[in-house]
This record gives sequence, C-alpha cells and structure tokens, in this order.
Amino acid sequence: MSLASFALDIKVTRDTNTDDEKAAYVRAMFDGMQHLLGPLHEASYVIVDEVPAAAWGYGGRTQAARFAAAAAA
Repeated sequence: MSLASFALDIKVTRDTNTDDEKAAYVRAMFDGMQHLLGPLHEASYVIVDEVPAAAWGYGGRTQAARFAAAAAA
C-alpha cells in the first residue's frame, strides 16, 4: 500500500501562540491533510516558523509597528 506524504510550512509572528496552540494546529493540519489525501506516511511535516515581529509585514507596516500602535491607542 502506498502512503501519501506532505510538507506544510506556515509562518506566524513569534510569541503570539502558545506551545499548546501550535501543537493543536500541527495535529489539526495533519488530520485535515489525511482527510484530503487519504492514509499518510508518518514522514509528513507541518512546520511552524516563528518570525520576529520586526521581520513580518502586513499592510505596509511591520507587525512590531502594528503592535506598538495598538498598545498606544
């Protein structure tokens, strides 16, 4: 029997999610991909890259700038 495999690389802003939240996300993505692809090989990957807020842009501003503006408001 041939098993499917996948690699999913996700980026999030560092320190915005707990270890438990990331673990739940990894499990949910594995389960979701298994639903889509069928039986999966254990060597399937969900990578959660944590990017520093100063190196992550949204709407033309870094996340760090957005967080600072929200805190000042």
